[in-house]
Amino acid sequence: MRFLETGALPRHLTETGAENKRGAGKPTSSEWPLPATGLALPAYASSRASSPNAGTLVEIAILEQRNDDVVSLLEKAGGARRAGAWGLGDKVADAVKGTHPEVSLAIWRQKAEDLIAHVKPSAYEKAGTYLVRIASLLHDTASSDEWRAYLQELRAANKRRPRMMGVLDSLERRRRRIVDS
Repeated sequence: MRFLETGALPRHLTETGAENKRGAGKPTSSEWPLPATGLALPAYASSRASSPNAGTLVEIAILEQRNDDVVSLLEKAGGARRAGAWGLGDKVADAVKGTHPEVSLAIWRQKAEDLIAHVKPSAYEKAGTYLVRIASLLHDTASSDEWRAYLQELRAANKRRPRMMGVLDSLERRRRRIVDS
């Protein structure tokens, strides 16, 4: 974990070669309980450019169901767009929707708006899946006014795209059926 957080390798691996000065298999400290491998260090091992490895830390936090840590790591790394860049947007949004619905909404909105920007009917359909998630989450959190406002905003921004309007109409019809039941 310390390596993922800081990029610092255990001391015995950073000394000359892959082995330490005391000989093969004898770590210089109790930080690293395993013997030296005898393999040369990879080129990236000496640089800390990729630390902290936030994407991996977020995945670990999701698996351990530490949603506060997921959100904290995500905020430090740059927010909803960053989760998408790691390919973790859906995973993060699904993991934290119960405890941090605002994070899930931000991720899904970003994904939907990115897809709509492609200006392709197939992208509109994919965006519709994220819009359904947004509508469902807002309905669950009793924010139907926020959903209506967002839907109006999307309609205004996409009024010259008939296929996108069709997706929005379909969402609105579906939403009415769910609310009426």
